[in-house]
Amino acid sequence: MFARAGEPIFVPRPRSAAEDDGVVLAPGVDAEGKGFMLVMDAASWTELARVQLPYGIPNRFHGTWIAAT
Repeated sequence: MFARAGEPIFVPRPRSAAEDDGVVLAPGVDAEGKGFMLVMDAASWTELARVQLPYGIPNRFHGTWIAAT
């Protein structure tokens, strides 16, 4: 599993008419700080692939939880 995930991005299948025909890409960082890209089927949200990256992925605004101040 991962320690942190970024905002998922929908990538549609070219020339498809179905609105959920494509993949969802979600960047993540595991518990050891190693980055990966999760590839999921957009219709079922099942994991298709997990690509290990050679670097960590920094926090972004949409993937960051900040305690109330």
